[in-house]
Amino acid sequence: MSTEATVEVVAVLFSLAAVVLTIRKNVWCWPAGLVGVTAYLWIFRALRLYADMGLQVVFFVQGVYGWHFWLRGGENHTPAPVRRLGKNSFFVTLLTLGIATIVLGAGLSRWTDASLPYLDSLLSVTSLTANMLLASKILESWFLWIGADVLYVGMFVFKGVYLTAGLYVVFLGLACAGLSRWLAEERGGAG
Repeated sequence: MSTEATVEVVAVLFSLAAVVLTIRKNVWCWPAGLVGVTAYLWIFRALRLYADMGLQVVFFVQGVYGWHFWLRGGENHTPAPVRRLGKNSFFVTLLTLGIATIVLGAGLSRWTDASLPYLDSLLSVTSLTANMLLASKILESWFLWIGADVLYVGMFVFKGVYLTAGLYVVFLGLACAGLSRWLAEERGGAG
Protein backbone atom coordinates (compact mmCIF):
# COMPACT_ATOMS: atom_id res chain seq x y z
CA MET A 1 0.00 0.00 0.00
CA SER A 2 1.36 3.43 -0.93
CA THR A 3 2.10 6.08 1.69
CA GLU A 4 -0.81 8.18 0.37
CA ALA A 5 -3.23 5.27 0.67
CA THR A 6 -2.00 4.46 4.19
CA VAL A 7 -2.41 8.07 5.32
CA GLU A 8 -5.91 8.16 3.79
CA VAL A 9 -6.90 5.01 5.71
CA VAL A 10 -5.59 6.60 8.92
CA ALA A 11 -7.52 9.80 8.14
CA VAL A 12 -10.80 7.97 7.52
CA LEU A 13 -10.52 5.59 10.48
CA PHE A 14 -9.59 8.28 12.99
CA SER A 15 -12.26 10.65 11.64
CA LEU A 16 -14.92 7.96 12.00
CA ALA A 17 -13.65 7.07 15.48
CA ALA A 18 -13.82 10.74 16.44
CA VAL A 19 -17.48 10.98 15.42
CA VAL A 20 -18.41 7.77 17.25
CA LEU A 21 -16.62 8.97 20.40
CA THR A 22 -18.33 12.38 20.07
CA ILE A 23 -21.73 10.70 20.02
CA ARG A 24 -20.79 9.05 23.30
CA LYS A 25 -19.54 12.42 24.66
CA ASN A 26 -16.15 10.78 25.20
CA VAL A 27 -13.39 13.40 25.40
CA TRP A 28 -11.08 11.10 23.43
CA CYS A 29 -13.03 12.21 20.35
CA TRP A 30 -10.76 15.25 20.19
CA PRO A 31 -7.36 13.49 20.10
CA ALA A 32 -8.77 11.02 17.56
CA GLY A 33 -10.06 13.93 15.49
CA LEU A 34 -6.68 15.66 15.68
CA VAL A 35 -5.02 12.57 14.18
CA GLY A 36 -7.64 12.47 11.39
CA VAL A 37 -7.30 16.19 10.68
CA THR A 38 -3.50 15.96 10.61
CA ALA A 39 -3.67 13.07 8.17
CA TYR A 40 -6.09 14.98 5.94
CA LEU A 41 -3.83 18.03 6.13
CA TRP A 42 -1.00 15.89 4.74
CA ILE A 43 -3.26 14.41 2.04
CA PHE A 44 -4.61 17.80 0.91
CA ARG A 45 -1.09 19.24 0.81
CA ALA A 46 0.04 16.34 -1.39
CA LEU A 47 -3.00 16.89 -3.64
CA ARG A 48 -2.37 20.69 -3.72
CA LEU A 49 -5.87 21.33 -2.36
CA TYR A 50 -4.75 24.32 -0.35
CA ALA A 51 -8.19 25.58 0.72
CA ASP A 52 -9.03 22.16 2.15
CA MET A 53 -5.58 22.11 3.74
CA GLY A 54 -6.35 25.45 5.40
CA LEU A 55 -9.69 24.12 6.60
CA GLN A 56 -7.85 21.29 8.36
CA VAL A 57 -5.68 23.85 10.17
CA VAL A 58 -8.85 25.54 11.48
CA PHE A 59 -10.31 22.14 12.44
CA PHE A 60 -7.06 21.37 14.29
CA VAL A 61 -7.31 24.60 16.32
CA GLN A 62 -11.00 23.88 17.01
CA GLY A 63 -10.03 20.35 18.08
CA VAL A 64 -7.48 21.61 20.59
CA TYR A 65 -10.09 24.06 21.93
CA GLY A 66 -12.75 21.31 22.07
CA TRP A 67 -10.44 18.94 23.91
CA HIS A 68 -9.67 21.61 26.52
CA PHE A 69 -13.28 22.83 26.80
CA TRP A 70 -14.74 19.35 27.20
CA LEU A 71 -12.22 18.62 29.98
CA ARG A 72 -12.18 21.96 31.79
CA GLY A 73 -15.00 24.16 30.43
CA GLY A 74 -17.49 23.42 33.17
CA GLU A 75 -17.99 25.08 36.50
CA ASN A 76 -14.75 25.17 38.53
CA HIS A 77 -12.83 23.71 35.57
CA THR A 78 -14.80 20.46 35.58
CA PRO A 79 -15.87 18.67 32.39
CA ALA A 80 -18.33 20.82 30.45
CA PRO A 81 -21.98 19.75 30.27
CA VAL A 82 -23.98 19.67 27.05
CA ARG A 83 -25.72 23.00 26.59
CA ARG A 84 -28.40 24.46 24.34
CA LEU A 85 -27.81 27.45 22.12
CA GLY A 86 -31.34 28.79 22.50
CA LYS A 87 -33.76 29.79 19.75
CA ASN A 88 -32.60 33.38 19.36
CA SER A 89 -28.91 32.44 19.25
CA PHE A 90 -29.64 29.62 16.81
CA PHE A 91 -31.54 32.03 14.55
CA VAL A 92 -28.64 34.51 14.69
CA THR A 93 -26.24 31.65 13.89
CA LEU A 94 -28.32 30.67 10.83
CA LEU A 95 -28.57 34.29 9.69
CA THR A 96 -24.80 34.71 10.05
CA LEU A 97 -24.27 31.48 8.10
CA GLY A 98 -26.47 32.85 5.31
CA ILE A 99 -24.61 36.15 5.12
CA ALA A 100 -21.18 34.45 5.26
CA THR A 101 -22.27 32.03 2.53
CA ILE A 102 -23.36 34.86 0.23
CA VAL A 103 -20.17 36.86 0.80
CA LEU A 104 -17.82 33.88 0.41
CA GLY A 105 -19.80 32.47 -2.51
CA ALA A 106 -19.71 35.82 -4.31
CA GLY A 107 -15.96 36.01 -3.77
CA LEU A 108 -15.40 32.49 -5.06
CA SER A 109 -17.70 33.13 -7.99
CA ARG A 110 -15.92 36.33 -8.94
CA TRP A 111 -12.25 35.52 -8.29
CA THR A 112 -11.93 31.76 -8.81
CA ASP A 113 -13.02 29.04 -11.17
CA ALA A 114 -15.08 27.31 -8.45
CA SER A 115 -17.72 25.03 -9.94
CA LEU A 116 -20.26 25.32 -7.09
CA PRO A 117 -19.19 28.48 -5.29
CA TYR A 118 -22.31 29.06 -3.20
CA LEU A 119 -22.90 25.44 -2.22
CA ASP A 120 -19.21 24.98 -1.45
CA SER A 121 -19.30 28.16 0.64
CA LEU A 122 -22.43 27.08 2.51
CA LEU A 123 -20.93 23.70 3.33
CA SER A 124 -17.59 25.13 4.46
CA VAL A 125 -19.14 27.82 6.65
CA THR A 126 -21.66 25.36 8.10
CA SER A 127 -18.97 22.77 8.84
CA LEU A 128 -16.77 25.31 10.62
CA THR A 129 -19.72 26.60 12.63
CA ALA A 130 -20.98 23.11 13.50
CA ASN A 131 -17.52 22.07 14.61
CA MET A 132 -17.12 25.16 16.80
CA LEU A 133 -20.51 24.54 18.40
CA LEU A 134 -19.58 20.90 18.94
CA ALA A 135 -16.29 21.97 20.52
CA SER A 136 -18.40 24.07 22.91
CA LYS A 137 -20.62 21.03 23.57
CA ILE A 138 -23.73 22.69 22.10
CA LEU A 139 -26.51 20.25 21.18
CA GLU A 140 -27.63 22.22 18.09
CA SER A 141 -24.30 21.44 16.42
CA TRP A 142 -25.84 18.11 15.38
CA PHE A 143 -28.61 19.88 13.41
CA LEU A 144 -25.96 21.75 11.42
CA TRP A 145 -23.95 18.57 10.82
CA ILE A 146 -27.06 16.73 9.61
CA GLY A 147 -27.93 19.52 7.18
CA ALA A 148 -24.35 19.78 5.93
CA ASP A 149 -24.00 16.01 5.51
CA VAL A 150 -27.21 15.77 3.45
CA LEU A 151 -25.93 18.50 1.13
CA TYR A 152 -22.42 17.02 1.01
CA VAL A 153 -23.84 13.67 -0.12
CA GLY A 154 -25.76 15.40 -2.91
CA MET A 155 -22.78 17.49 -3.97
CA PHE A 156 -20.40 14.54 -4.03
CA VAL A 157 -22.87 12.42 -6.03
CA PHE A 158 -23.30 15.33 -8.46
CA LYS A 159 -19.49 15.58 -8.77
CA GLY A 160 -19.14 11.82 -9.26
CA VAL A 161 -17.09 11.26 -6.10
CA TYR A 162 -19.11 8.27 -4.98
CA LEU A 163 -16.83 6.83 -2.27
CA THR A 164 -16.70 10.18 -0.54
CA ALA A 165 -20.47 10.47 -0.92
CA GLY A 166 -20.71 7.08 0.78
CA LEU A 167 -18.50 8.28 3.62
CA TYR A 168 -20.82 11.26 4.10
CA VAL A 169 -23.84 8.93 4.19
CA VAL A 170 -22.08 7.24 7.12
CA PHE A 171 -21.38 10.66 8.67
CA LEU A 172 -25.06 11.55 8.20
CA GLY A 173 -26.16 8.40 10.02
CA LEU A 174 -23.69 9.09 12.81
CA ALA A 175 -24.87 12.72 13.11
CA CYS A 176 -28.47 11.51 13.42
CA ALA A 177 -27.37 9.01 16.05
CA GLY A 178 -25.46 11.74 17.88
CA LEU A 179 -28.46 14.06 17.96
CA SER A 180 -30.74 11.24 19.11
CA ARG A 181 -28.39 10.14 21.86
CA TRP A 182 -27.67 13.64 23.16
CA LEU A 183 -31.41 14.46 23.17
CA ALA A 184 -32.26 11.21 24.96
CA GLU A 185 -29.59 11.84 27.59
CA GLU A 186 -30.83 15.41 28.03
CA ARG A 187 -34.38 14.15 28.60
CA GLY A 188 -33.08 11.52 30.99
CA GLY A 189 -31.06 14.09 32.92
CA ALA A 190 -27.64 12.71 31.96
CA GLY A 191 -25.10 15.34 30.92
